[in-house]
Amino acid sequence: MKVKDIISNSQWFPPRNFTGDTIPITVMIPNYNRGSSGLFEAAILSILSQTFKEFNLILIEDGSDDNSMEIVRKYMALDERVGCIYHPLNVGIPAISVYEAYIKTKSEYICLCFNDNDFYPNALEDLYNAAQSELGKIVYGHVEFQERGRRPGVLIQHHKFGSAPTPQTMLISHNFIPNPAVILNRSVIDKIGFFDPHISITRLNDWDYWRRCAEHYEIKPVDVSVCLEKGPRLKDSLGSVHHMSLWLCEEWMRRPRNELLRLELFGDYDITYIPEDMSKTSQSIIKEIGSSFKSKFWWHDYVKSSEISLEINSDIPSDGQILVVTADHGPSRSLYFDYLPAKISQRVRVIDYASWKGRPEEMVGATAVIFTRGLKGYADWIEFGKRIKVPLYWFTDDNHFALWAKQMYSLLVLMYAS
Repeated sequence: MKVKDIISNSQWFPPRNFTGDTIPITVMIPNYNRGSSGLFEAAILSILSQTFKEFNLILIEDGSDDNSMEIVRKYMALDERVGCIYHPLNVGIPAISVYEAYIKTKSEYICLCFNDNDFYPNALEDLYNAAQSELGKIVYGHVEFQERGRRPGVLIQHHKFGSAPTPQTMLISHNFIPNPAVILNRSVIDKIGFFDPHISITRLNDWDYWRRCAEHYEIKPVDVSVCLEKGPRLKDSLGSVHHMSLWLCEEWMRRPRNELLRLELFGDYDITYIPEDMSKTSQSIIKEIGSSFKSKFWWHDYVKSSEISLEINSDIPSDGQILVVTADHGPSRSLYFDYLPAKISQRVRVIDYASWKGRPEEMVGATAVIFTRGLKGYADWIEFGKRIKVPLYWFTDDNHFALWAKQMYSLLVLMYAS
């Protein structure tokens, strides 16, 4: 299903101060059914209370059946900077909602605020100043976030997520960039394209985007406290309602898509397309994920007319999935695993052991696991791998003969010195 067909019935209500001239920032808040909880209105108020005033706020109302539209009308009447894109029916793909807001407005930067975020009063001002002092780079601040504890009613507060100066090469392993903490220059979108709305990557399209950006830009953390994120604690958050396979996401993220996601082509992008050159496993998972969208208004005609296109090509060989576990993000990883041929790299997932060490179950689904360099720290994972009977390999690029000779030389020196 193409983006342009999904949004064909969208309605645009521009801010009252809208002239079409370029302004410093556009802030976008996608929303679905967060009106009655009070979260949506709190997010709006946190933006309108910013010390930085030169922005427009675009609310994307995604077919809510609560009082969300009443809240939109209220703030459009109260503040001339507030506009709205209205979906008569729920689309359910945030990347599409944000794209619509982007093409309707014109600003130097965009910021994303979600309907469970509370922005701190100085956030936009500090992010804008940081971006102006780091021209040509992508900057991001840090957030606080809450998630549910293991016991009912217990909330765990995480402080300054995104503040650690993590090398951007680590994005291959995991996402450490908070989505609402980024201020994104229009020139980046012109070069990289937009967030990928494909159903295979709905939950992780921000991580995918930062990985695509990292191939062309320096991504730099700045000491700006941006917001409190409440989403991870909520049962209806994006991460809770959309299906996901990390193996599928990895294979998809390694596919070159920037050209397809350029603004001039975005409307023709097919969000349910199943590439024939993907692994059989990933094709099957995309089909399964697609079934979770069958309640959407945009799905029905597509199923009737294109059912055959969802059939898995049985002639495609299944070459397996390789998990690389590394604690070393230097040359030992980058030289050997970051520049693999495309056909191979799409089947490889590299993870940082320090970030995933509590989750050896990440090995499930792998047809082989490669541990790099030292083995002592991987003992728990190796034991788990043996239990699930996945083939385990040790990769080291050390010259053991040279190391042995060096040790023997040192031993001889010590013997003669004594």
